[in-house]
Amino acid sequence: GIGVQKKMKLNAKHMEEAQLHFVVITASTPTQANCYRTLVQTRVDNGLYPSSLAFRFYCDPPEGRVGSGGGTLLALKSLLDEEAGNISEQAPAVFEAAASDFFSAHCILVLHAGGESRRLPCYVPEGKLFAPLDMSSESHFPPVVLDVLLTLYINYPWKRGETILASGDVITHFDTQL
Repeated sequence: GIGVQKKMKLNAKHMEEAQLHFVVITASTPTQANCYRTLVQTRVDNGLYPSSLAFRFYCDPPEGRVGSGGGTLLALKSLLDEEAGNISEQAPAVFEAAASDFFSAHCILVLHAGGESRRLPCYVPEGKLFAPLDMSSESHFPPVVLDVLLTLYINYPWKRGETILASGDVITHFDTQL
């Protein structure tokens, strides 16, 4: 595996010029989404994440789990409805045009973080996305998976209109300078 060798330098100033507009985090339940919201807001309030980065939290419908594919579609529809004024109730042509305009104008990271953490039961309350990592940090917060993912995706060379889907329990690594 890839080890993280250097000290993590994640802070709001480092990310202020990010091209990323929305970080959408999916959850299994409303309770889990609220927990994520609280944990992220604490990091924003303490300067670890920029206040200009819009975080959104969406969960599976009350009828039950919909999986990553269904979760992606529901989360993007919810984001669109929130940001563009509930356009999904419009005529199909109006909806398609508004959806195209919205998604082509924004860079969106969707992190699938819902689940029961069966493989890591000690992280069930806060979820895998907030599992602590054994690495040094300049922050007074212990580093968690989300910190590393945001550091990577903030530095990604975004192009307007891109949406990236990622798993909240997998730390990927790639060269963001390409």
